[in-house]
Amino acid sequence: MHRIVRILIVMLSLVASSAFAEEFRVAIMDFTVESDNPQFKYLGKGFAELTSVEMARIPGVVLVDRAKRNAALEEQAFSLSEGADEKKALQIGKLLAVDYLVSGTIVDMMGNLIVSYQVVKTESGAIVDKRQTDGAPAEYKRMVREIGAGLSEMIGSKPVAVAKVPEAPKVEKQAEVLSNFSEAVEALDKKDVKTATSKLEAAQKIDPSDQAVKQFLDKLAGGTSKFAVIPQAYLSLDNPASLGFIKGDDFYAYLAYGSTDLTGSAFPNFQYNAVALGKLYGGMEYAAREIDTRTFLGYRLPLGSSFGIGVQGSFSRVETNVVSETTGGTGAWDGLSLFGGEITLGWAPTDWLAVGLGGSVGSYGGNVSDATGKIMSENSVDWAADMFYAGEVGLVLKMLEGSLTYSLDVAMSTYAEYVLDKSTMRLYKQTGIPLMIDTSLTWGFNGMNDFLVLKYMMSATAGGGSNNRNNAPFAQLMPGYEHWFGKFLSVRAAGVASMGLSNNPYYGFGGTLGATVVLDAWEIDLQGTYRYQPAKIIQDTLLPETIFSVGIHKKDTFARR
Repeated sequence: MHRIVRILIVMLSLVASSAFAEEFRVAIMDFTVESDNPQFKYLGKGFAELTSVEMARIPGVVLVDRAKRNAALEEQAFSLSEGADEKKALQIGKLLAVDYLVSGTIVDMMGNLIVSYQVVKTESGAIVDKRQTDGAPAEYKRMVREIGAGLSEMIGSKPVAVAKVPEAPKVEKQAEVLSNFSEAVEALDKKDVKTATSKLEAAQKIDPSDQAVKQFLDKLAGGTSKFAVIPQAYLSLDNPASLGFIKGDDFYAYLAYGSTDLTGSAFPNFQYNAVALGKLYGGMEYAAREIDTRTFLGYRLPLGSSFGIGVQGSFSRVETNVVSETTGGTGAWDGLSLFGGEITLGWAPTDWLAVGLGGSVGSYGGNVSDATGKIMSENSVDWAADMFYAGEVGLVLKMLEGSLTYSLDVAMSTYAEYVLDKSTMRLYKQTGIPLMIDTSLTWGFNGMNDFLVLKYMMSATAGGGSNNRNNAPFAQLMPGYEHWFGKFLSVRAAGVASMGLSNNPYYGFGGTLGATVVLDAWEIDLQGTYRYQPAKIIQDTLLPETIFSVGIHKKDTFARR
């Protein structure tokens, strides 16, 4: 019993000491460089950030973010390498509200680097200690580990155990990693993300084991939200304006399946689950069953530095049964197959603006019947007569260095759907022009690894006069959240509020869950959704449906911007 008590006391002591461990706020300044070698020009920035990565692993050390440090110093007209001056160090330390300020100097001695570093206690301005390490540029990993251990001792923290570093590549190539990393830091200071990414990718290709390179790439690679909604089969899978920003070519294939099979229930004299509609024609109870399958195959290609082009083929199969309780017979039947193709163009004249256009053509046919009999028969389909056309215009704005993105996609088509008159059980061909609006606002934060998304979609029918029997707008509002785990996995979730904006508003609620898995140049998208959708042929009616989709991307096969 006493032994158990002693163990508990020791465990509580360890927890308490961990909870109340002293923290040290530390800012690491860019090291100064004394060299005539142009390849060493940015080594001061590289060593500062490599040291930051090493120090971040030490318990109790809280580092000032580089971007915040730069902004504060530039606002007060301080140089980014003035930490070596004792008077300046005292002022900078107070400005950044840190306990310790780290600075250093790199001296090039015939290609050999002598790195001196020191710690200033900002409360008094006194130099705690000065030390140095040296070696060839290819030995930077060893030097950085020694700097991290030395700094840990100077500020009074216990150094963290460092795992054995894998054997480095060839010496001359290892030096190239240091040079590329340092140039990437310089590019990021200038907000040149493209150059920084290119330099980091070059460094990672030489040495995949470099953790500092990986961390910086992870911050940059979190970058885009994968939150999306499968569009109508005759529209582009993505906003055409996004083609102006794509980095490499992209083959993709998507399959989506939606139905009322899981959301409906057994209905008298009908072999499938259906959603009850209530009493309609003749005072009888009716129900509806719907199936909607969409397939997309496409290819997107960057052109030059700011253009992009895409081609897409699509197939869709939509079926709707409206049945009565007495016979299970069909009050109305709509089963149409749709084939189409689209060309899209995107242009980004600046880093923050892109515009795009898309044009589609397609044809449809199938079986359509109502209480009066057959309207269209699969055996007599005239695909040439039932042609349709669609067009869309897109806009993408990137604000606040890309962390805030606004997307707008507006589309119209001549695709004419059939609409059921519930008082007569007759189907009428819609004569208006379908109009669709898809707009979203995405905020990326936490190193672009987390995203908040607010998407709004609306569909309506313009024109058509008295023959337009389905002109009440329908809208969906989807607030969502997405998180990236490194560069390899994204998970997302969103709520879905569906609203019919007629004189007698109607609404429903649902949600969606999804994930994206990245395997080198391959991306796999998975998504499941429960939501209320407008019935395909029944006006002013929402049906609860489940939709499942899977998509595959193969990127950077032939071209990269």
